[in-house]
Amino acid sequence: MLDDSLANIVAIVGAHGAGKTTLIEKMKTVLLTERRAPVLFVGEVARHCPYKVGLDPDPRTQPWIMAAQDAVERFAAALGLTALLDRCLLDQYAYFSYWMGESRTWEAHIAATLSRYAAVFLLPGRAAFLRDDGKRPVDSKFQDAIAERLRDVLAQFQPAKLEDLDVLREGGTQQLESTIVGLSTAESRRTLRWQSIEDATDAAFDVSTLPDLIARIVTVVPPPGARTNLCPELADRIPERLVSWLDQNGLSPRDR
Repeated sequence: MLDDSLANIVAIVGAHGAGKTTLIEKMKTVLLTERRAPVLFVGEVARHCPYKVGLDPDPRTQPWIMAAQDAVERFAAALGLTALLDRCLLDQYAYFSYWMGESRTWEAHIAATLSRYAAVFLLPGRAAFLRDDGKRPVDSKFQDAIAERLRDVLAQFQPAKLEDLDVLREGGTQQLESTIVGLSTAESRRTLRWQSIEDATDAAFDVSTLPDLIARIVTVVPPPGARTNLCPELADRIPERLVSWLDQNGLSPRDR
């Protein structure tokens, strides 16, 4: 099993049209200015779902998104760097349960892996922020329904540190900034055990495609000034595609 006990993930959650992606882009600029230790920025998994997303989703959509989200989070946890996520399993489960009903399996898994989240920041949905991106609907009633469902999910699982965030209020992101800077100053890398990630990944998501997904949605900011060895075990058979991505981001596996 992959050890998720070391909390290194900061998640920004909220219904579509909350401004999560815009906020994450702002935080990249902040960290470049701060020149702190590298932080993983993880984009939204659903934008890369191979199945239809929207008001009439494919039956395979929500299981794929949940499994892909979990696999990406396991990867971020394994690296041990501070990671800022555009969504996490909590708000993905709000969509999943809205469309497919509750899942005891996913609920048990979320409860068991809450320790991977150092903090969760909730953004309110705003109808004015809704944009047609070809994935999420622009129906404000659907946005409200997901926001309400997410509140229920957060009340059910009660992450250890949950903060409301208002990007329109002056200084509204200060707590988020200080959380990321504090975590990245005290970073603790771990062994990248790829085999553990493979073994734990749900069948709804083809784990062989994970390196390509990581290359699309994960960036390292600021890039490390010096190359960092992650000390993976060679027996873990890290895919060459992932080795290439790690190499390009100054996170080279040792002895590869």
